[in-house]
Amino acid sequence: MASVRPPPLRDTDDFLLCSARFAVPDVRDLDRWNNRIINNLLYYQSNYFLSVLCFLLIVGYFQPFQLFVGAVVVTLLFLGFVWAAENQAPIR
Repeated sequence: MASVRPPPLRDTDDFLLCSARFAVPDVRDLDRWNNRIINNLLYYQSNYFLSVLCFLLIVGYFQPFQLFVGAVVVTLLFLGFVWAAENQAPIR
């Protein structure tokens, strides 16, 4: 487990500002489109994680109660789906 390291943060120019690589994907080739999305998520995963964390901190600063209520609702929904998946026979 000691050899697992998070990927490096990509610079802002590479992550947001450089528009040379932005192109409309070919929606007819779903395999290539899916591969492109997965590669993007893997390459920029640290940047996405940091962006979501900053967004949640800002929202939590300005709307802490609403953020807490939203987190509780999402947690309860997730637990409900897990319970329903494990107890399919009693539900039917």
